[in-house]
Amino acid sequence: MIKPLALLPDAGENMSPEEKAKYEDDLKEGNIMHPGPGSADKLFWMTGADLEGMEMSFTWEFHKKPGIWHRGPGKSDGAHVHPHDEVLVFAGTDPRDINYLGAEISIDMGKEGERYVFDKPTAVVCPTGTPHAPIITRYVDRPFAFFNISLAGKYKITYMQCSY
Repeated sequence: MIKPLALLPDAGENMSPEEKAKYEDDLKEGNIMHPGPGSADKLFWMTGADLEGMEMSFTWEFHKKPGIWHRGPGKSDGAHVHPHDEVLVFAGTDPRDINYLGAEISIDMGKEGERYVFDKPTAVVCPTGTPHAPIITRYVDRPFAFFNISLAGKYKITYMQCSY
């Protein structure tokens, strides 16, 4: 199978009726993330339905702005869990130096929300049920790429509410 990538619509806004029907469950359940200032400039998303039923979904994104990536519904700062394993890959775009991310990123992980900060290409492994996020781009010197690989044909997310 060879299939072209399609740009993901913006969180329910500017969607055609066909796109709204495709993402209806996610929109109804409040699973669409609310973009922040550091959200992707371009985003492609494929689920198992796009991949002939494969138990996998992935995104491919380009980022060039600092800020929090997204937040969840209500008072959620974006911290969430999944009922499936997930890998978050932060990659540089400089062909002369593959070890240069071009940005500094922070991500909170685990039940205690331990903060990790990195400025090199990095893979973050999120086993099933591991709380993670918010993701914040602290600064950007060069646009960078991000890949989200989820081991589920249908991406599922449960947001956690902030205690403040």
